[in-house]
Amino acid sequence: AWAQIVGVADPALFPEAQSVAAGDDPEAARVIELFEQEIRMAPDPRVRNPDTAEVFQQIQPVQPDYGTTVQGMFSGQIGDVRGAMQGLQDAWTAELDRAIKAAQDAGAQVTRDDFVFANWDPARDYTDADYAAL
Repeated sequence: AWAQIVGVADPALFPEAQSVAAGDDPEAARVIELFEQEIRMAPDPRVRNPDTAEVFQQIQPVQPDYGTTVQGMFSGQIGDVRGAMQGLQDAWTAELDRAIKAAQDAGAQVTRDDFVFANWDPARDYTDADYAAL
């Protein structure tokens, strides 16, 4: 029902629901096809260590965010693309470190290592076996 309201966007839990929402729209059908081909299940720190949920509760959005930064690059307001992206990465790294510390102070048993998935291959779904191999 949500896909019928907003259109084909994020992949649905049940792809057939997206197909119904796409109806006869060939562009929407192509989006669903691309989702099936390209979208992969990424690792989730909360699966590895449920205490990381507290870190996500502590995170404060970094400004400017990714979307605003990209808009600035396209509009020409940001000329140093490499510097802007590095600045964004550095800001998010600092925010994650701050949120981990805040979560630890709140009693969560978390470390930065909980967010490292050295065995992640973005070209395939991350599975239970991958978590077990950590």
